[in-house]
Amino acid sequence: MICNITEANGFNLDPRQILFETREYNVELVLAGRDIDDPNDDGIIGTGEVVTVTLRVQNIGTSTAKEVKASIQIGENVFFAGEPPSEKIVIGDLNAGEYYDIPFQIYANKLAPETLPVFLTLSEYYGEFGVENIPLDLAFEKPISSVRQLVVKGKEVEAGFVTEGLSIDVELNVPEGVETKKDAVALIIGNRNYEDPDIPDVEFALRDAQFVKQYLIKLLGYREGNIIFLKDATNSQFRTAVQKLKNSAKDTSEIFIYYAGHGAPDPEEKRGYFVPIDCDPNYVKVGGVPLDEFYKTINSIEAKNITVVIDACFSGSSDQGMIIKNISPVMLEVKSKYTVTVGDNLTEFTSASGEEVSSWYPDKKHSLYTYYFLKGLQGEADKNKDMLLTVGELQAYLNEFVPYEARRLNNRQQTPGITPNRENRVIVQYKEDSNPGTE
Repeated sequence: MICNITEANGFNLDPRQILFETREYNVELVLAGRDIDDPNDDGIIGTGEVVTVTLRVQNIGTSTAKEVKASIQIGENVFFAGEPPSEKIVIGDLNAGEYYDIPFQIYANKLAPETLPVFLTLSEYYGEFGVENIPLDLAFEKPISSVRQLVVKGKEVEAGFVTEGLSIDVELNVPEGVETKKDAVALIIGNRNYEDPDIPDVEFALRDAQFVKQYLIKLLGYREGNIIFLKDATNSQFRTAVQKLKNSAKDTSEIFIYYAGHGAPDPEEKRGYFVPIDCDPNYVKVGGVPLDEFYKTINSIEAKNITVVIDACFSGSSDQGMIIKNISPVMLEVKSKYTVTVGDNLTEFTSASGEEVSSWYPDKKHSLYTYYFLKGLQGEADKNKDMLLTVGELQAYLNEFVPYEARRLNNRQQTPGITPNRENRVIVQYKEDSNPGTE
């Protein structure tokens, strides 16, 4: 700004110029992230389930926001649990780029709508830069996607900043595929909660399964009614679901099978078994589902192509310790997970090899393998950006990130597997306007 001063207090002054710079007062308060911590870790708010919601409030303007306050409003059939948040939550001053996290607990009864009536209001000293009734978009009895991460700390983006937010990137902006596959059928199993208290739970299995389902519907073109979805499957439920899948398939069908949960070897035969939630891994030959039997059934299905994704290890161990007790790990060496030769129309993705353990990725609330599998589907694996994702591209992406992150996070080896000679098979063609690979 340039000011010309020619007189003051009635006296004529020598004409001169005083130059000084002014900055526009720029405050922008936003909901920069939202995290849901539910007891089942499936990313769903169920009836009567007490969940902890954490909101990240951020000033993405260039000026300090003074005396910032927040309030949480709830509507009918939603209730605060524990200590309700204050009517006015005092945040204080927020400098440019700074953020503040607000945790609170809620639950809803069965009369609550599909989107829970929960809102955030923000105010500040001047009264003109606040925001009223920001909807939190909390889906009820459905998977909850993260709020889009608006802002990365220390890095300027236009007028704002970006911070390491609460959002989980693979749950944002699921791209759309070109095809709608009306004949495609799928089986998704997430086994988290095991009946035997000595068996560690698979912490993120349900959340993994829920978001694999979302990618199947939106990106891969599967109809929701054609997806068999099992949470915490017993032996009987697992076997029945595989048979239902076979009965539902046509020779023109694409088939997708996803399993997240425990696997274990039979110590005598050295073969792999899926471990249902009612199985004692010490007697896996009795209560488990052998991979040989599973692949014999899958091979007998006449289908266009079949994709099997197994996020489990078959070493008798897990991210939280051994699931088979009182036996030497040497006895649990797996010679080959199964002996069946799979058909040319089948592609198998596996999270780990041999005696390796499948790792979790706690910061992302997913298993390490499924996180990068979804990240690859989101578009990151389409390196040549031709809007076509092939098996080869996706596996190259998994090979780049999964072993490295397993070493970095847990100091262990984890090697993703793939059926050979499937590199050129196209998994998905993205819509031109879906912007795959962006968050």
